[in-house]
Amino acid sequence: MPRKKITVALDQFLQMIDLALDTGGKIDLKTLSAQAGVSAPVMRRALIEVYGDSITFKKKVGIIRTVRSEVTV
Repeated sequence: MPRKKITVALDQFLQMIDLALDTGGKIDLKTLSAQAGVSAPVMRRALIEVYGDSITFKKKVGIIRTVRSEVTV
């Protein structure tokens, strides 16, 4: 029997995350997941579902927003 998928209620964190990403503030995955009461991998998966490829996880920097430029051929 497969494990039950843990869901994270990101509604209370989205405004804080967006503000920090837009202003260049540091967001630590460990403290964010502790506030939500889930493990870091679960929080990472939830953030990827919401933001997709527009964020990157750096070990010493935290979570940062990446701007992907379109390639013209």
